[in-house]
Amino acid sequence: VLRDSGGVRVDHIIGLFRLWWIPAGGTPADGTYVHYDHEALLGILVLEAQRAGAVVIGEDLGVVAPHVRDYMMERGLVGTSILWFEWEDDRPKPPEHYRDLCLSTVTTHDLPPSAGYLSLEHVAIREELGLLARPVEEERAQEEASIAKLRDACVARGLLQPGAGIDAVVEALHRWMALTPSRMLAVALADVVGDHRAVNQ
Repeated sequence: VLRDSGGVRVDHIIGLFRLWWIPAGGTPADGTYVHYDHEALLGILVLEAQRAGAVVIGEDLGVVAPHVRDYMMERGLVGTSILWFEWEDDRPKPPEHYRDLCLSTVTTHDLPPSAGYLSLEHVAIREELGLLARPVEEERAQEEASIAKLRDACVARGLLQPGAGIDAVVEALHRWMALTPSRMLAVALADVVGDHRAVNQ
């Protein structure tokens, strides 16, 4: 991979540290974490990246132990931050508080495009698939409250006019990300064209 590219993104890099194993015939509740020799696995990865002069981006989202991010940073691996998941207490994380050694973006292929997220497409999909753990009204209310806080934060920064439409909000969220110290920023093509549909379900 590195022979013909300037870098590689490792999806779910936590898999080099540990995975949740479930015994044959068991349920997820019967499972346990199995830990791997992450020093050897990451050592090989960063050695080959150094030889190729390439960058390694680790998708360190989800159930990731804090030491994983520290370990990645110590070895020069770029982490991943998604705006929707970056909160401090009950407020959106200020752009200045984002990681430096990081690829930051508003959305990812695992979420609807930003216009769809703002329209609660992710709630509708999870309701349709029967994945909600509480009534859909509660889920919508919580997501709407989070989105309102993001909108208010963008207004407070002068990135958005009060009452602006979805396209303006999507643009403001990208301007928010441009204020971060992150070394890499990504923009989803679906956001550029204003798509609402989730492509990875």
